[in-house]
Amino acid sequence: MENELTVKEAMLLVLDKSPQEFERMKALFKRTSDAFDMADDQGGLQLISDEVFPVIRSLAEFCSSIFDYHLSILGEEVGFEFCEKLKRLNTLLTELAEETSNGNFTEVGDILRFDMFDFITDLEGFFPKIRKCFEESNDQKLDIK
Repeated sequence: MENELTVKEAMLLVLDKSPQEFERMKALFKRTSDAFDMADDQGGLQLISDEVFPVIRSLAEFCSSIFDYHLSILGEEVGFEFCEKLKRLNTLLTELAEETSNGNFTEVGDILRFDMFDFITDLEGFFPKIRKCFEESNDQKLDIK
């Protein structure tokens, strides 16, 4: 097959597209939070199940795969910082799921509007560090197509 990307090329491509995805997530969090603020609990719940949880799970899976398979590429300092961010993401996901299942929609809206929004903004600022690690790595496992 022609035009197959190496692991490194694919990773850099995804990381380069991440700013648009982060903006999309932040807009989604705001839209969902707004629905709860306007007492449109049904609309908010629909957004949570159809869009919010899938996008956060997808982000968590992507980040976990970087951590699980490419920790050596990140190095100790970036790897440790990334580990802390992953823990925070998992905590937020758990809080969001618990508050949603308990019907605490005001809290759900606040988690999305403040905690998740701030976390995504922080992660967005961190991704260039991850990108640099991949870009500068000479690890041969990244050359696999």
